[in-house]
Amino acid sequence: SRVRDRICEVLRYWNAWRRPPNQIRTASVSDRSHATGCRHVPDPSLTLGVLFKDTARAGDRATGPATATDQIRLSREHEMPAVSVTDPLLNVWSAGISGGKVCYLSRMIGRRVDVNDGTCEGSQRMKKIAHKTPKKPYSVRIQKLRDELARRELDGYLVQERMDQYWLTGFTGEDGAVLLTQRAVLLLTDGRFDEAADKEAPYARKVLRKKRTPDETAQEFKRCKIARVGFNPDQMSVSVHKALKKHSAPAKLVATDDPITPLRAQKDAGEVNRMRESIRVAERAFMKLLRWVKPGLTERAIAARLVYEMQKLGAQGETFPSIVASGPNSSIPHAMPSDRKLGENDLLLIDWGAHVNWYGSDLTRVVWLGSIPAQIRKIFDVVREAHDRAIEAVRPGITGHDLDSVARKIIQKADYGKLFNHALGHGLGLVAHEVPRIGKGSQIVLEPGMVITIEPGIYLPGVGGVRLEDDVLVTKTGYEVLSSLPVEFS
Repeated sequence: SRVRDRICEVLRYWNAWRRPPNQIRTASVSDRSHATGCRHVPDPSLTLGVLFKDTARAGDRATGPATATDQIRLSREHEMPAVSVTDPLLNVWSAGISGGKVCYLSRMIGRRVDVNDGTCEGSQRMKKIAHKTPKKPYSVRIQKLRDELARRELDGYLVQERMDQYWLTGFTGEDGAVLLTQRAVLLLTDGRFDEAADKEAPYARKVLRKKRTPDETAQEFKRCKIARVGFNPDQMSVSVHKALKKHSAPAKLVATDDPITPLRAQKDAGEVNRMRESIRVAERAFMKLLRWVKPGLTERAIAARLVYEMQKLGAQGETFPSIVASGPNSSIPHAMPSDRKLGENDLLLIDWGAHVNWYGSDLTRVVWLGSIPAQIRKIFDVVREAHDRAIEAVRPGITGHDLDSVARKIIQKADYGKLFNHALGHGLGLVAHEVPRIGKGSQIVLEPGMVITIEPGIYLPGVGGVRLEDDVLVTKTGYEVLSSLPVEFS
Protein backbone atom coordinates (compact mmCIF):
# COMPACT_ATOMS: atom_id res chain seq x y z
CA SER A 1 0.00 0.00 0.00
CA ARG A 2 2.94 2.27 0.65
CA VAL A 3 4.22 1.83 -2.92
CA ARG A 4 0.71 2.36 -4.32
CA ASP A 5 0.28 5.58 -2.36
CA ARG A 6 3.66 6.85 -3.55
CA ILE A 7 2.73 6.10 -7.18
CA CYS A 8 -0.58 7.93 -6.70
CA GLU A 9 1.26 10.96 -5.33
CA VAL A 10 3.67 11.03 -8.30
CA LEU A 11 0.78 10.74 -10.76
CA ARG A 12 -1.06 13.56 -9.03
CA TYR A 13 1.92 15.90 -9.38
CA TRP A 14 2.43 14.76 -12.99
CA ASN A 15 -1.19 15.54 -13.87
CA ALA A 16 -0.83 18.99 -12.33
CA TRP A 17 2.43 19.56 -14.24
CA ARG A 18 0.87 18.75 -17.63
CA ARG A 19 -1.87 21.37 -17.36
CA PRO A 20 -1.54 24.60 -19.38
CA PRO A 21 0.84 27.16 -17.82
CA ASN A 22 -1.77 29.94 -17.87
CA GLN A 23 -3.78 28.31 -15.10
CA ILE A 24 -3.23 27.72 -11.44
CA ARG A 25 -3.49 24.02 -10.75
CA THR A 26 -5.35 23.06 -7.59
CA ALA A 27 -4.23 19.58 -6.57
CA SER A 28 -6.35 18.55 -3.60
CA VAL A 29 -7.50 15.41 -1.83
CA SER A 30 -10.16 15.01 -4.50
CA ASP A 31 -7.43 14.97 -7.18
CA ARG A 32 -5.67 12.16 -5.39
CA SER A 33 -8.90 10.17 -5.06
CA HIS A 34 -10.67 10.91 -8.35
CA ALA A 35 -7.93 11.57 -10.91
CA THR A 36 -5.89 8.49 -10.03
CA GLY A 37 -8.56 6.21 -8.61
CA CYS A 38 -6.63 5.93 -5.34
CA ARG A 39 -8.32 5.83 -1.96
CA HIS A 40 -6.03 7.22 0.71
CA VAL A 41 -6.90 9.02 3.94
CA PRO A 42 -4.42 11.91 4.26
CA ASP A 43 -2.33 12.70 7.28
CA PRO A 44 -3.78 16.09 8.36
CA SER A 45 -0.33 17.25 9.52
CA LEU A 46 1.05 17.06 5.97
CA THR A 47 0.56 19.29 2.96
CA LEU A 48 -2.54 18.41 0.92
CA GLY A 49 -2.94 21.11 -1.70
CA VAL A 50 -0.42 22.63 -4.11
CA LEU A 51 -0.91 25.82 -6.08
CA PHE A 52 1.56 26.29 -8.92
CA LYS A 53 2.00 28.94 -11.61
CA ASP A 54 4.60 29.55 -14.32
CA THR A 55 3.47 32.89 -15.70
CA ALA A 56 0.19 34.50 -14.72
CA ARG A 57 -1.50 37.64 -13.61
CA ALA A 58 -2.08 38.07 -9.90
CA GLY A 59 -5.53 36.75 -9.05
CA ASP A 60 -5.93 34.17 -11.86
CA ARG A 61 -8.10 31.19 -11.01
CA ALA A 62 -7.90 27.52 -11.84
CA THR A 63 -10.67 28.05 -14.40
CA GLY A 64 -12.10 31.31 -15.61
CA PRO A 65 -11.20 34.91 -14.77
CA ALA A 66 -9.93 36.28 -11.47
CA THR A 67 -12.45 36.48 -8.64
CA ALA A 68 -12.47 37.46 -4.98
CA THR A 69 -12.31 33.88 -3.76
CA ASP A 70 -10.95 30.54 -4.83
CA GLN A 71 -12.07 27.13 -3.64
CA ILE A 72 -10.16 24.11 -2.53
CA ARG A 73 -12.53 21.19 -2.85
CA LEU A 74 -11.99 18.30 -0.47
CA SER A 75 -12.97 14.74 -1.17
CA ARG A 76 -16.50 13.94 -0.07
CA GLU A 77 -15.36 10.67 1.42
CA HIS A 78 -13.68 12.63 4.24
CA GLU A 79 -16.97 14.37 5.09
CA MET A 80 -15.42 17.83 4.98
CA PRO A 81 -17.05 20.81 3.25
CA ALA A 82 -15.32 22.89 0.61
CA VAL A 83 -12.94 25.42 2.09
CA SER A 84 -13.09 28.96 0.73
CA VAL A 85 -9.98 31.10 0.75
CA THR A 86 -11.11 34.68 0.93
CA ASP A 87 -9.62 38.11 0.27
CA PRO A 88 -6.87 38.25 2.98
CA LEU A 89 -5.26 35.02 1.80
CA LEU A 90 -5.95 35.83 -1.86
CA ASN A 91 -3.93 39.00 -1.37
CA VAL A 92 -1.11 36.90 0.01
CA TRP A 93 -1.26 34.66 -3.05
CA SER A 94 -1.38 37.63 -5.39
CA ALA A 95 1.69 39.18 -3.82
CA GLY A 96 3.48 35.86 -4.12
CA ILE A 97 2.70 35.07 -7.76
CA SER A 98 3.14 38.55 -9.20
CA GLY A 99 6.83 37.79 -9.67
CA GLY A 100 6.08 34.69 -11.72
CA LYS A 101 7.62 31.48 -10.48
CA VAL A 102 6.39 30.97 -6.94
CA CYS A 103 4.87 27.89 -5.30
CA TYR A 104 2.32 27.93 -2.48
CA LEU A 105 1.28 25.10 -0.25
CA SER A 106 -2.05 24.84 1.55
CA ARG A 107 -2.02 22.82 4.75
CA MET A 108 -5.23 21.34 6.09
CA ILE A 109 -5.48 21.37 9.86
CA GLY A 110 -8.88 20.21 11.02
CA ARG A 111 -11.14 22.41 8.91
CA ARG A 112 -8.78 25.35 8.67
CA VAL A 113 -6.44 26.02 5.79
CA ASP A 114 -3.08 27.62 6.59
CA VAL A 115 -0.72 28.76 3.87
CA ASN A 116 3.04 28.21 3.77
CA ASP A 117 5.06 29.62 0.92
CA GLY A 118 8.29 28.65 -0.81
CA THR A 119 10.03 30.29 -3.76
CA CYS A 120 10.69 28.16 -6.85
CA GLU A 121 13.87 30.17 -7.54
CA GLY A 122 13.34 30.29 -11.32
CA SER A 123 12.79 26.54 -11.67
CA GLN A 124 9.64 25.06 -13.17
CA ARG A 125 9.77 22.15 -10.76
CA MET A 126 7.49 22.22 -7.77
CA LYS A 127 8.95 22.16 -4.28
CA LYS A 128 7.41 20.03 -1.60
CA ILE A 129 7.41 21.71 1.79
CA ALA A 130 5.67 19.70 4.50
CA HIS A 131 6.69 20.91 7.95
CA LYS A 132 5.03 19.31 10.93
CA THR A 133 2.28 21.22 12.68
CA PRO A 134 3.33 22.84 15.99
CA LYS A 135 2.01 20.95 18.98
CA LYS A 136 0.73 22.43 22.19
CA PRO A 137 1.82 24.52 23.96
CA TYR A 138 3.78 26.06 21.08
CA SER A 139 0.82 26.25 18.69
CA VAL A 140 -1.14 28.22 21.31
CA ARG A 141 1.75 30.57 22.03
CA ILE A 142 2.46 31.20 18.36
CA GLN A 143 -1.17 32.04 17.69
CA LYS A 144 -1.33 34.42 20.67
CA LEU A 145 1.73 36.26 19.39
CA ARG A 146 0.34 36.38 15.85
CA ASP A 147 -2.88 37.89 17.18
CA GLU A 148 -0.85 40.54 19.00
CA LEU A 149 1.19 41.31 15.87
CA ALA A 150 -2.01 41.74 13.86
CA ARG A 151 -3.30 44.15 16.48
CA ARG A 152 -0.09 46.18 16.15
CA GLU A 153 -0.27 46.03 12.33
CA LEU A 154 3.03 44.16 12.03
CA ASP A 155 3.71 41.61 9.30
CA GLY A 156 6.39 39.90 11.33
CA TYR A 157 8.37 40.00 14.55
CA LEU A 158 12.06 39.25 15.17
CA VAL A 159 12.52 37.34 18.44
CA GLN A 160 16.04 37.95 19.72
CA GLU A 161 16.09 36.96 23.39
CA ARG A 162 17.03 33.35 24.05
CA MET A 163 14.31 32.52 26.59
CA ASP A 164 11.68 34.16 24.37
CA GLN A 165 12.81 31.87 21.56
CA TYR A 166 12.61 28.83 23.82
CA TRP A 167 9.15 29.77 25.11
CA LEU A 168 7.87 30.28 21.57
CA THR A 169 9.49 27.33 19.77
CA GLY A 170 11.20 24.95 22.22
CA PHE A 171 14.61 25.63 20.66
CA THR A 172 17.33 25.72 23.33
CA GLY A 173 20.39 26.76 21.30
CA GLU A 174 22.25 29.81 22.57
CA ASP A 175 22.72 31.20 19.07
CA GLY A 176 19.60 31.98 17.15
CA ALA A 177 16.71 34.24 16.28
CA VAL A 178 13.11 33.53 15.37
CA LEU A 179 11.24 35.39 12.65
CA LEU A 180 7.51 34.93 13.12
CA THR A 181 5.06 35.94 10.39
CA GLN A 182 1.37 35.19 9.95
CA ARG A 183 2.31 32.30 7.65
CA ALA A 184 5.61 30.93 8.87
CA VAL A 185 8.00 30.34 11.75
CA LEU A 186 11.63 30.79 10.74
CA LEU A 187 14.40 29.61 13.04
CA LEU A 188 17.70 31.35 12.25
CA THR A 189 20.72 29.62 13.74
CA ASP A 190 24.03 28.11 12.62
CA GLY A 191 25.48 24.71 11.84
CA ARG A 192 26.29 23.88 15.46
CA PHE A 193 22.56 23.61 16.16
CA ASP A 194 21.46 21.92 12.94
CA GLU A 195 20.41 18.67 14.59
CA ALA A 196 19.07 20.36 17.72
CA ALA A 197 16.79 22.58 15.63
CA ASP A 198 15.33 19.56 13.85
CA LYS A 199 14.61 17.79 17.13
CA GLU A 200 13.38 20.69 19.22
CA ALA A 201 11.48 22.78 16.65
CA PRO A 202 10.72 20.45 13.70
CA TYR A 203 7.79 22.59 12.53
CA ALA A 204 9.94 25.71 12.06
CA ARG A 205 11.67 26.52 8.79
CA LYS A 206 15.34 26.17 9.68
CA VAL A 207 17.79 28.71 8.25
CA LEU A 208 21.47 27.96 8.90
CA ARG A 209 23.42 31.19 8.78
CA LYS A 210 27.06 31.01 7.76
CA LYS A 211 28.24 34.43 8.88
CA ARG A 212 25.62 35.21 11.56
CA THR A 213 25.48 38.81 10.36
CA PRO A 214 22.50 41.21 10.09
CA ASP A 215 22.46 41.01 6.30
CA GLU A 216 21.62 37.29 6.49
CA THR A 217 18.72 38.08 8.79
CA ALA A 218 17.52 40.87 6.50
CA GLN A 219 17.54 38.47 3.56
CA GLU A 220 14.81 36.46 5.28
CA PHE A 221 12.62 39.58 5.51
CA LYS A 222 12.77 39.78 1.72
CA ARG A 223 12.09 36.10 1.21
CA CYS A 224 9.02 36.33 3.42
CA LYS A 225 7.89 39.47 1.57
CA ILE A 226 7.01 41.31 4.77
CA ALA A 227 6.72 45.09 4.89
CA ARG A 228 6.75 45.87 8.64
CA VAL A 229 9.03 43.90 10.97
CA GLY A 230 8.69 44.50 14.70
CA PHE A 231 11.56 44.21 17.17
CA ASN A 232 12.20 44.95 20.83
CA PRO A 233 14.67 47.88 20.97
CA ASP A 234 15.78 46.79 24.46
CA GLN A 235 17.22 43.64 22.91
CA MET A 236 19.01 45.12 19.89
CA SER A 237 22.24 47.12 19.90
CA VAL A 238 22.58 50.35 17.94
CA SER A 239 25.18 48.81 15.61
CA VAL A 240 23.01 45.77 14.80
CA HIS A 241 19.99 47.99 14.20
CA LYS A 242 21.98 50.20 11.84
CA ALA A 243 23.22 47.22 9.80
CA LEU A 244 19.83 45.51 9.77
CA LYS A 245 18.10 48.67 8.62
CA LYS A 246 20.62 49.08 5.82
CA HIS A 247 19.97 45.62 4.37
CA SER A 248 16.23 45.29 5.11
CA ALA A 249 14.80 47.63 2.48
CA PRO A 250 12.03 47.68 1.40
CA ALA A 251 10.98 46.13 4.71
CA LYS A 252 10.64 48.65 7.54
CA LEU A 253 11.96 47.94 11.04
CA VAL A 254 9.42 48.97 13.68
CA ALA A 255 10.49 49.35 17.32
CA THR A 256 7.69 48.13 19.55
CA ASP A 257 7.00 47.34 23.18
CA ASP A 258 7.88 43.75 24.06
CA PRO A 259 4.86 41.62 23.01
CA ILE A 260 6.18 38.35 24.47
CA THR A 261 6.90 39.23 28.10
CA PRO A 262 3.21 39.86 28.98
CA LEU A 263 2.31 36.53 27.36
CA ARG A 264 4.98 34.71 29.37
CA ALA A 265 3.60 36.14 32.61
CA GLN A 266 0.65 33.73 32.75
CA LYS A 267 1.93 30.18 33.03
CA ASP A 268 0.08 27.21 31.58
CA ALA A 269 -0.32 23.94 33.51
CA GLY A 270 2.84 22.46 32.03
CA GLU A 271 4.91 25.43 33.07
CA VAL A 272 3.51 25.39 36.61
CA ASN A 273 4.38 21.69 36.93
CA ARG A 274 7.94 22.39 35.84
CA MET A 275 8.18 25.13 38.43
CA ARG A 276 6.85 22.78 41.11
CA GLU A 277 9.67 20.38 40.28
CA SER A 278 12.20 23.22 40.35
CA ILE A 279 11.00 24.23 43.81
CA ARG A 280 11.13 20.63 45.07
CA VAL A 281 14.74 20.28 43.88
CA ALA A 282 15.71 23.57 45.54
CA GLU A 283 14.08 22.58 48.82
CA ARG A 284 15.61 19.11 48.94
CA ALA A 285 19.05 20.51 48.18
CA PHE A 286 18.63 23.07 50.98
CA MET A 287 17.71 20.40 53.52
CA LYS A 288 20.74 18.33 52.50
CA LEU A 289 22.91 21.45 52.84
CA LEU A 290 21.75 22.12 56.41
CA ARG A 291 23.02 18.72 57.55
CA TRP A 292 26.47 19.76 56.32
CA VAL A 293 26.65 23.39 57.49
CA LYS A 294 28.70 24.06 60.62
CA PRO A 295 30.81 26.86 62.13
CA GLY A 296 34.12 27.42 60.38
CA LEU A 297 32.82 27.00 56.82
CA THR A 298 33.08 29.97 54.47
CA GLU A 299 30.14 31.55 52.67
CA ARG A 300 31.80 30.68 49.39
CA ALA A 301 32.08 26.99 50.32
CA ILE A 302 28.43 26.86 51.38
CA ALA A 303 27.32 28.44 48.09
CA ALA A 304 29.36 25.91 46.09
CA ARG A 305 27.95 22.99 48.06
CA LEU A 306 24.39 24.20 47.48
CA VAL A 307 24.90 24.27 43.69
CA TYR A 308 26.41 20.78 43.88
CA GLU A 309 23.42 19.41 45.80
CA MET A 310 20.94 20.94 43.32
CA GLN A 311 22.75 19.51 40.33
CA LYS A 312 22.92 16.08 41.96
CA LEU A 313 19.12 16.22 42.18
CA GLY A 314 18.73 17.02 38.49
CA ALA A 315 19.01 20.81 38.21
CA GLN A 316 20.66 22.36 35.17
CA GLY A 317 22.20 24.84 37.57
CA GLU A 318 21.18 27.87 39.60
CA THR A 319 18.32 30.17 38.65
CA PHE A 320 20.70 32.99 39.66
CA PRO A 321 23.98 33.16 41.62
CA SER A 322 23.10 32.10 45.15
CA ILE A 323 23.27 34.67 47.94
CA VAL A 324 24.96 33.25 51.05
CA ALA A 325 25.55 35.94 53.69
CA SER A 326 26.47 35.43 57.33
CA GLY A 327 26.50 37.74 60.34
CA PRO A 328 26.72 41.43 59.44
CA ASN A 329 27.03 40.57 55.73
CA SER A 330 23.35 39.59 55.76
CA SER A 331 22.36 43.27 56.02
CA ILE A 332 23.32 43.61 52.33
CA PRO A 333 20.25 42.39 50.38
CA HIS A 334 22.29 41.06 47.43
CA ALA A 335 25.52 40.17 49.16
CA MET A 336 28.07 38.10 47.25
CA PRO A 337 29.44 34.98 49.01
CA SER A 338 32.77 35.82 50.60
CA ASP A 339 35.55 34.05 52.48
CA ARG A 340 33.99 35.03 55.83
CA LYS A 341 33.76 32.00 58.11
CA LEU A 342 30.63 31.14 60.10
CA GLY A 343 30.83 31.86 63.80
CA GLU A 344 29.30 29.91 66.69
CA ASN A 345 26.25 32.22 67.02
CA ASP A 346 25.93 33.58 63.50
CA LEU A 347 22.88 34.34 61.43
CA LEU A 348 23.04 32.80 57.94
CA LEU A 349 20.83 34.16 55.12
CA ILE A 350 20.53 32.05 51.96
CA ASP A 351 18.67 33.17 48.81
CA TRP A 352 18.78 30.45 46.13
CA GLY A 353 16.91 28.74 43.32
CA ALA A 354 17.20 25.64 41.14
CA HIS A 355 16.91 25.73 37.35
CA VAL A 356 15.09 22.56 36.26
CA ASN A 357 13.79 21.91 32.73
CA TRP A 358 14.48 25.58 31.96
CA TYR A 359 12.21 26.90 34.74
CA GLY A 360 13.44 28.42 37.97
CA SER A 361 12.59 28.75 41.63
CA ASP A 362 13.50 31.52 44.09
CA LEU A 363 13.51 31.02 47.87
CA THR A 364 15.05 32.72 50.90
CA ARG A 365 15.49 31.46 54.45
CA VAL A 366 17.53 32.47 57.49
CA VAL A 367 19.29 29.91 59.67
CA TRP A 368 20.44 30.40 63.26
CA LEU A 369 23.74 28.93 64.42
CA GLY A 370 23.39 28.97 68.19
CA SER A 371 21.41 31.61 70.11
CA ILE A 372 19.38 34.33 68.38
CA PRO A 373 20.22 37.96 69.26
CA ALA A 374 17.16 39.84 70.59
CA GLN A 375 17.46 42.53 67.90
CA ILE A 376 17.43 39.94 65.11
CA ARG A 377 14.57 38.03 66.73
CA LYS A 378 12.47 41.20 66.74
CA ILE A 379 12.92 41.99 63.05
CA PHE A 380 12.38 38.32 62.19
CA ASP A 381 8.93 38.38 63.78
CA VAL A 382 8.00 41.59 61.91
CA VAL A 383 9.19 40.19 58.58
CA ARG A 384 7.30 36.95 59.14
CA GLU A 385 4.07 38.83 59.86
CA ALA A 386 4.51 40.92 56.70
CA HIS A 387 5.32 37.77 54.68
CA ASP A 388 2.25 35.85 55.89
CA ARG A 389 -0.23 38.71 55.50
CA ALA A 390 1.04 39.52 51.99
CA ILE A 391 0.60 35.91 50.83
CA GLU A 392 -2.95 35.90 52.20
CA ALA A 393 -3.70 39.03 50.13
CA VAL A 394 -2.67 37.43 46.81
CA ARG A 395 -5.65 37.17 44.45
CA PRO A 396 -6.62 37.99 40.87
CA GLY A 397 -7.38 41.68 40.36
CA ILE A 398 -4.98 43.16 42.95
CA THR A 399 -2.19 45.36 41.62
CA GLY A 400 1.49 44.93 42.38
CA HIS A 401 1.41 48.26 44.22
CA ASP A 402 -1.47 47.30 46.49
CA LEU A 403 0.03 43.92 47.34
CA ASP A 404 3.34 45.56 48.19
CA SER A 405 1.48 47.98 50.47
CA VAL A 406 0.08 45.11 52.57
CA ALA A 407 3.56 44.07 53.70
CA ARG A 408 5.08 47.55 53.72
CA LYS A 409 2.47 48.97 56.10
CA ILE A 410 3.22 46.24 58.65
CA ILE A 411 6.95 46.96 58.50
CA GLN A 412 6.37 50.71 58.62
CA LYS A 413 4.11 50.33 61.67
CA ALA A 414 7.01 48.60 63.46
CA ASP A 415 9.24 51.61 62.61
CA TYR A 416 11.40 49.68 60.14
CA GLY A 417 9.94 51.17 56.96
CA LYS A 418 13.21 52.76 55.80
CA LEU A 419 15.02 49.46 56.25
CA PHE A 420 12.74 47.63 53.80
CA ASN A 421 14.57 48.95 50.76
CA HIS A 422 13.33 46.82 47.86
CA ALA A 423 10.10 45.66 46.23
CA LEU A 424 7.99 42.94 47.83
CA GLY A 425 8.44 40.54 44.94
CA HIS A 426 8.46 39.80 41.24
CA GLY A 427 7.28 37.35 38.61
CA LEU A 428 9.14 34.09 38.18
CA GLY A 429 9.50 31.61 35.32
CA LEU A 430 12.16 30.97 32.71
CA VAL A 431 14.31 33.62 34.36
CA ALA A 432 14.52 34.81 37.96
CA HIS A 433 12.86 38.19 37.38
CA GLU A 434 9.81 38.39 35.13
CA VAL A 435 6.67 40.46 35.13
CA PRO A 436 4.72 41.36 37.15
CA ARG A 437 6.74 43.56 39.47
CA ILE A 438 5.28 43.51 42.99
CA GLY A 439 6.35 46.90 44.28
CA LYS A 440 5.49 50.54 44.78
CA GLY A 441 3.97 52.14 41.70
CA SER A 442 3.35 48.84 39.86
CA GLN A 443 -0.11 48.98 38.30
CA ILE A 444 0.11 45.52 36.75
CA VAL A 445 -2.95 43.52 37.78
CA LEU A 446 -2.42 39.96 38.97
CA GLU A 447 -4.10 37.30 36.83
CA PRO A 448 -4.55 33.54 37.26
CA GLY A 449 -1.49 31.62 36.14
CA MET A 450 1.05 34.19 37.29
CA VAL A 451 3.77 32.89 39.61
CA ILE A 452 5.24 35.52 41.91
CA THR A 453 7.63 35.76 44.84
CA ILE A 454 6.74 37.28 48.21
CA GLU A 455 9.96 38.40 49.93
CA PRO A 456 9.77 41.18 52.53
CA GLY A 457 12.96 42.02 54.40
CA ILE A 458 14.50 44.26 57.07
CA TYR A 459 18.23 45.03 57.07
CA LEU A 460 20.15 46.52 60.02
CA PRO A 461 23.47 47.88 58.74
CA GLY A 462 26.44 46.33 60.56
CA VAL A 463 24.20 43.93 62.47
CA GLY A 464 22.38 41.66 60.05
CA GLY A 465 19.27 41.23 57.96
CA VAL A 466 16.22 39.00 57.64
CA ARG A 467 14.35 38.15 54.42
CA LEU A 468 11.74 35.43 53.96
CA GLU A 469 10.73 34.38 50.44
CA ASP A 470 8.25 31.93 48.96
CA ASP A 471 6.89 31.25 45.47
CA VAL A 472 3.14 31.75 45.03
CA LEU A 473 0.77 30.83 42.19
CA VAL A 474 -2.15 33.15 41.51
CA THR A 475 -5.26 31.00 41.05
CA LYS A 476 -8.78 31.81 39.88
CA THR A 477 -10.00 32.13 43.46
CA GLY A 478 -6.89 33.29 45.30
CA TYR A 479 -3.46 31.73 45.65
CA GLU A 480 -1.44 28.57 46.16
CA VAL A 481 1.92 28.56 47.92
CA LEU A 482 4.12 26.35 45.76
CA SER A 483 7.01 26.17 48.23
CA SER A 484 6.73 24.12 51.41
CA LEU A 485 9.82 24.73 53.58
CA PRO A 486 9.36 25.73 57.22
CA VAL A 487 9.87 29.44 57.78
CA GLU A 488 12.32 29.17 60.69
CA PHE A 489 15.49 27.04 60.95
CA SER A 490 18.07 26.66 63.69
